[in-house]
This record gives sequence, structure tokens and C-alpha cells, in this order.
Amino acid sequence: EALVSFKSFAARFPQSTYLSEALFYTGIIYRQKNEPRRAIENFDQSLQKIPPAHLEYQIYKQAGLSYSQLNNYRTAIKYYKKALGMSSSQEERAVISLLLARSYQNMGNPSQALEEYLDILTYNPGIELKARAKKGLINLILKIRNTDELTSLKRKRELAQEIQGYVYY
Repeated sequence: EALVSFKSFAARFPQSTYLSEALFYTGIIYRQKNEPRRAIENFDQSLQKIPPAHLEYQIYKQAGLSYSQLNNYRTAIKYYKKALGMSSSQEERAVISLLLARSYQNMGNPSQALEEYLDILTYNPGIELKARAKKGLINLILKIRNTDELTSLKRKRELAQEIQGYVYY
């Protein structure tokens, strides 16, 4: 019903100042229905209609998630980086860095993924997000076969001791 309502609103009021929001929520519904291409269309249209500042971060993040659903990580990263530039809190930055780390990891770029995981820890996120970042970082460290990529991590003082143990291992 929400999808029908938002689409009806967009069709009836194409000049409304709320059109961008209606398109955004339409995109969210399509993403939840596992229709990422349709979601992306709505997110891009929402961006063209000059969304309110508080919504722009979410649009870029959700578009990135939709591209990730399509395994198009390069484009997802572009949207995540825009969201990162607009994020207003340390927690939002940590969430986007986690999404970036996973995208780089899925693309087979472990060194960039490591940097993103480390960025998460510098944002001092909440307990759950920090635990997810540490878990991702440890899993990535254990998969890296080129020890040169890990050498710089040995010198990072901000790494918790348990993570440094994995680096040495």
C-alpha cells in the first residue's frame, strides 16, 4: 500500500517539494522487495529533485546498498564515498566505512579493505559496530597471504592487542 501511495503522489504532484522524499521511500520499498534496479532508478530521480539535506546522506547510502545487491561494487563505492562526505556523525562514518570495507573485500582489494576497517576503529563507534569491524578485520587479516600488506599494521599503535596478535600470526 505504501508503494502505491508514494507512486500515486509522485504522479499527481510532480512539482511538490516532497517529491524527492516520495521517490526515496519508493526506492526503499523496491530495495526491500529485492528489486535493486528499480530502487536505484528512484534514488537517482530523488537526487535529481534536490532532496532535503537530511535525506541526501541516506539516498547515497541506500543507492550504494542497491548496487551492492547487484554485485556492482565499483559503483556502490562511489555512492558510499559520497555518503561518507555527507555524514554528520562518527557512527554514520563508521557504518559507511564498514560498507566500503566489505565492498573492497568483495572486489578482491584487501589492502583498501584493511584501510577502511582501520578507519572504523578511529571513529570510535558503538560496541556492536566496533565488534563487527574487528571481526571483519580479523577475518581479512587471516586471509591475506602477502605478508607485505600486513607489515604496516605491526606499527599501528591504535590496534587492539588481540588484533595485533592476528597480524603477527
